[in-house]
Amino acid sequence: MWSLYAPDMRGCRLCLPADFLATAPPVFEAGVPRQELINHLEVRIGKEEFPVTVKYVDGPIKVKYTEDDSILRPQIVDFNAGNRVIVPRLLGIAKRPEWKFEREWRYRIVAVLENLRDPVLKPGGRSEPHFRSIYTLPMLTEALYPKLRPEALKHLVITMGPLAERADWEIASLATERYAPAVTVEESAIALRRRTN
Repeated sequence: MWSLYAPDMRGCRLCLPADFLATAPPVFEAGVPRQELINHLEVRIGKEEFPVTVKYVDGPIKVKYTEDDSILRPQIVDFNAGNRVIVPRLLGIAKRPEWKFEREWRYRIVAVLENLRDPVLKPGGRSEPHFRSIYTLPMLTEALYPKLRPEALKHLVITMGPLAERADWEIASLATERYAPAVTVEESAIALRRRTN
């Protein structure tokens, strides 16, 4: 976070517990924390509203930086015995090398459109118009905001950047006093000396 939002290392890092979403307890599969969302999310496409069923949230996932287009834009739609199968495990985990300075980790929401839950998702079936509209209609909802568990904020830790100045500390202090009094604000474990000319 320091690299992207504060190149001079005056930013801060927010640390929440792994189960910070308003979710069921995390289930660990193949070493990746996975959670199910309780709240119902909705995405708006074109003039229609498509209810979204969230299957799980996984992460944190370390982003890969590559020039390989097959990794940047993976094929996630497959066909098995005439049925359409969506395989999202490779989606959203790669960016081009010019973003490498971000050193990004992501949580990923994996969801399906309620309209696509026909017994058999065959090309040309009842779901075909809805499926194609994902690619042709304008996406009106650009972000989904799952709710946080209120008690998770009690365990939030804000770590100030190693070169944070007095004004930065005051901003963090005022923000936590106003919105989350139980939050801990701490110094970075990284010790750096500011270069002077």
